[in-house]
Amino acid sequence: MRLPKFSIPLFGLCTLTAMVAFGQSREKGLLAWADVYRFPESDSSCVVEVDYAIERGSLVYRDQGPFRIASARIECEIYRDQDVVHRSQIEVQDTMSAVAQVRGGQKLLEMRRYRFRPGRYVLAISFHDEVAGVSRSVSDTLEVTGRKKSALDGSDLILASFLRPSSESSSAYWRNGLEVVPNASRVFGRGLEDLHFYAEVYGLAQAADGSGCYSMDVAVRDAAGRTPIQYIGSAHRVKGKACAVHGSVSLRDLDAGVYQMEVRVHDCVSGDSLHLSRPFFVVRPALASSTPGRPDLAEGAVASEYAQMTERQLDSLFALSEYVATGEERAVYPRLDLEGKRNFLVQFWKRRDPNPATPENEARRDYFQRIGYANQHFSFGRRQGWRTDRGRVLLQYGWPDHVDRQVGEMIENPYEIWTYEKLQGGILFVFVDRRRTGEYELVHSTALGEIKDEHWSDYLYR
Repeated sequence: MRLPKFSIPLFGLCTLTAMVAFGQSREKGLLAWADVYRFPESDSSCVVEVDYAIERGSLVYRDQGPFRIASARIECEIYRDQDVVHRSQIEVQDTMSAVAQVRGGQKLLEMRRYRFRPGRYVLAISFHDEVAGVSRSVSDTLEVTGRKKSALDGSDLILASFLRPSSESSSAYWRNGLEVVPNASRVFGRGLEDLHFYAEVYGLAQAADGSGCYSMDVAVRDAAGRTPIQYIGSAHRVKGKACAVHGSVSLRDLDAGVYQMEVRVHDCVSGDSLHLSRPFFVVRPALASSTPGRPDLAEGAVASEYAQMTERQLDSLFALSEYVATGEERAVYPRLDLEGKRNFLVQFWKRRDPNPATPENEARRDYFQRIGYANQHFSFGRRQGWRTDRGRVLLQYGWPDHVDRQVGEMIENPYEIWTYEKLQGGILFVFVDRRRTGEYELVHSTALGEIKDEHWSDYLYR
């Protein structure tokens, strides 16, 4: 059976995190998420948990007597080598009083667990609002691995909205004496100020008495690499080779932005370490002044500008910033609702402000000046200048220190060589109008991660 095509691609999987995620605002209808966690059982078996969340306020309710009823459907198909290995459907119904109000942040939760052999799988998930007739679909690959033999290993790191000791082993969210409810959206703040985490550790070395011993270090890292939250754990003795690690951190002092939750487990007997991490996002409803006692005029003006924008306009604005956004920021932004996206964009540029003491954000101003320049000078056909090769380099690396421009002769194609003297010890970019149509393509660069072709001069001749 051939794989279906889906309308919205997912973001790539992190090394330790298998993630499928989807988000649309109320303006577009359905707002829903899915997150995936892997718990290897043996070298040939792994339990895969898929957690779903649907924003109640994004569903359309129909009146039925004294009640209002919403109906949704979640479909999941899992493929391996283009063959379906699992197909399931979950019916979700929410009933409330006709006079009841849905509070922001309320979600309908579902969870399913599966057992798979190691390999590469494709998860295809679709959400349907049965009343509104709206559907959203997502898909992504999932690497399933077995448990490592004679080595320290662990599950994925769960970021939870709720965690407490529990003896209710019949609960779907019960794990090793705890009730752990994952936050599939990974969005915190706005009433969800405590982040709980949970993971399982396997393969602890045993001391002479048969016991194991571990310590756990926890850190929250921001987009700039700083660690506003960090603590070193003490040693704990456990029976056997496996244990569950868990804890909570308060996010109350964190600004809005993208963060990474990091947990490092040290095996006290063997000396080995296991590093687990997962990105999350903090949303704030209010904007803090960057200078105590003085309102931040520039930030307030930008916030006011965003407050007037529709979600489509916000999405277009973020798309313009894709060249300077981090991978985590690109992954988090689509998961936010309308207010979250507005706050995200304010904080996005606030983090990049080189001089917060000045009334203007110079980084934002310069970036959009470069977009204007690119659109004016590099546009080709229907392609806007900022989306061309020269536009991308200009936005990602800034203004070049020197440009060698040749318009071309009868036997030579037009080309430009841009030089950046202060970046990476000196780098250059070579653009050639290979078809003599006005479209300059990047054919060679000495910058890290860029295309390299030592025979680039061959492109200069027709």
